[in-house]
Amino acid sequence: MTPEAPLPVVLVTGGNRGIGLEIAAQLAGTGYHAVVGCRDQAKGEAAVKGLREAW
Repeated sequence: MTPEAPLPVVLVTGGNRGIGLEIAAQLAGTGYHAVVGCRDQAKGEAAVKGLREAW
């Protein structure tokens, strides 16, 4: 990717735990902008915070 090109965006449902969280982490680590969807906002925010700290 070039610096001028936007990151490809993916939506990961159930991204606050388990397989969804791991998929979001792997995609974010390979250059995707991962949008995490979940039912509980607080749990989702905690998951995103953890992902940001990991990368």
